[in-house]
Amino acid sequence: RLLDVAGGAGAFSITLCQRNPELTATVLDFPNVATLAQGCIAEAGLESRIRTIGANALAADWPANQDAVLMSYLLSAVDADAIDTLLAKAEAALAPGGLLIIHDFMLDDDEQGPDLAAHWFLLNLALNAGTVSFTGAELARRLAGLGFIGVTTREHIHDITKLVLARKAG
Repeated sequence: RLLDVAGGAGAFSITLCQRNPELTATVLDFPNVATLAQGCIAEAGLESRIRTIGANALAADWPANQDAVLMSYLLSAVDADAIDTLLAKAEAALAPGGLLIIHDFMLDDDEQGPDLAAHWFLLNLALNAGTVSFTGAELARRLAGLGFIGVTTREHIHDITKLVLARKAG
């Protein structure tokens, strides 16, 4: 069971379900986006394995007992004070031992780059005054504070995005 928070048109859920026949997924995104996702999911023939929830991730109740929660490009799109709320919601939604996957623009731990990620944060700040940049190490500290274990960070898209992976304590 995968919960794809702010999953957009469902591209990650669709691809992951196509590659993993046992996987089911839920895409949670704003109602108009969830409607778009339903069309993409139907086009992929995965209506029986991927469902949608049309709601604001900050306000909605998330399905519980998930094996994995994916948040891609979500934390960089919300105000600074919403990050801890989303991380806590992910922890509550995961089953013991479940995997949290955060994919996003992230600065290096020394906050000196990479330039492309830093530029994205700067551009987004012009559009949203609540935007805050963050590093993998900062997210790891926040996740450890919520009881996550085995937190790792690695580059995903060179010089732009990173993956943070963490397990809910079992």
